[in-house]
Amino acid sequence: MSYLRSVGNFRFGPDVRNSMPAPGLVSRAALASMFAIAALVPRAAAQSACALAAADRAWIEGLLSTWDRASREALQLDAAPLPWIVLFDASCVWHVNSAPAAPPPQAVPDVDLTFANRALSVRGLVHAGAIRLPDERDIPPRPMAFAATYGEPQQPFLVMAMPSLWRAEPRHAADPRLESLLHAVFAHEMAHTRQAEGIGQRLDALQHRFALPDDLDDNVVQRAFGDRPGFQDAYERERDLLYRAAQERNARSRRLLVADAAAAMQSRRSRYFCGADAIYAEFEDLFLWMEGLGQWTAYRVAAAEGLGDVEALAFTRRDGKYWSQDEGLALFLVLDAMVPAWRSEVLEAPPASIPQLLADAARLQPHFAFESSCQTANEFP
Repeated sequence: MSYLRSVGNFRFGPDVRNSMPAPGLVSRAALASMFAIAALVPRAAAQSACALAAADRAWIEGLLSTWDRASREALQLDAAPLPWIVLFDASCVWHVNSAPAAPPPQAVPDVDLTFANRALSVRGLVHAGAIRLPDERDIPPRPMAFAATYGEPQQPFLVMAMPSLWRAEPRHAADPRLESLLHAVFAHEMAHTRQAEGIGQRLDALQHRFALPDDLDDNVVQRAFGDRPGFQDAYERERDLLYRAAQERNARSRRLLVADAAAAMQSRRSRYFCGADAIYAEFEDLFLWMEGLGQWTAYRVAAAEGLGDVEALAFTRRDGKYWSQDEGLALFLVLDAMVPAWRSEVLEAPPASIPQLLADAARLQPHFAFESSCQTANEFP
């Protein structure tokens, strides 16, 4: 079973996970109905109806250019083929760089897209209100963006709504920075596609040790512990220490702030992640790494598109509603400031322990080591 179905959802649009059935849960009658509707659309009509407008084509080219620049300059990655990309609006879906064995929707005429000097296939069709994904799920045509995996062995793909669907939402309708926002969203999700193998390996290892929940995603810690007395306050304290460290110019002061944050994180874990809840330390490590990289990439894109550092940070954090994204961004800001080789160490493979990663960044080894130790409630004030 794949746990990577939608863990990379970038929540600037509605959270659509509850409306996304797992493979096999769509009824045969519903599938037959959708295929029957599709069969009623003549091929020539479908091809004409799903021709890309010049503005949409330019927008896709802008996405690819944004990722090319972010992957080379911010992430310093070697060129790699794009994943399968699924783009859609209210009536059509376009498959960019789809797998060779994928069902063949109509090729879109007069579209010549390239990435890293490689031509990309672009195929489109009318979706009749249900967009079939590479992992055989169906989703509605609503504003969303996420990365997931399909097939065996697992391969990443990326899903994103076209600008017209985002503009249809009142909060985005008159947003002068929507294009920059969508560029940041795309870069965030593309970063997840580069993490997919590492995520899969870590989850496979965890699955051998624990029973993983079916609804596992990057909010798993927030859902489980958000209402527990003291937990949110402890989380916010360590998060704020990390942001202070990222903005601190004095190297010694920064190391002390990071050491405090690492100790605060380990203290919180020792209090709450005990017994049957010990698995949540593993989840937190994974999703802070995963969402942190995505958010840091989005932040770098926002800064590259003309926002100052302070404004780009506020633009990326927004309301800080999602803990793994907000603290994860702080984590990668600290790493970028303190660990020059972080890309080679943790870009595509999750670290064994986030507190230990921070301790290493603060140069607290070897005397500052973290061990799993749970404390009882009467040990706390």
